[in-house]
Amino acid sequence: MSDTSIGEDGLPVTSVGAWTLEKHERLRRYVGIARAVRQKFTRTEATYIDLYCGPGRSVIEETGETIDGSPVIAARTGMRALPR
Repeated sequence: MSDTSIGEDGLPVTSVGAWTLEKHERLRRYVGIARAVRQKFTRTEATYIDLYCGPGRSVIEETGETIDGSPVIAARTGMRALPR
């Protein structure tokens, strides 16, 4: 389980492993695919909900790099998929 601390902006930040980058890539693909499939069967908007997502920012333990968390990844990916 990852540890949560407070970031420089005062908001929660989780400490995660480097594998999180692969998880986020899979999440991006899932959101895009799920959105395309839902559009074939419904004319209403749908929302992706991840009950186990962490906060909006994370720090990779091995490198100290600050990255977006799962909720931010899903939201940004979903917004890119919206028709213009």
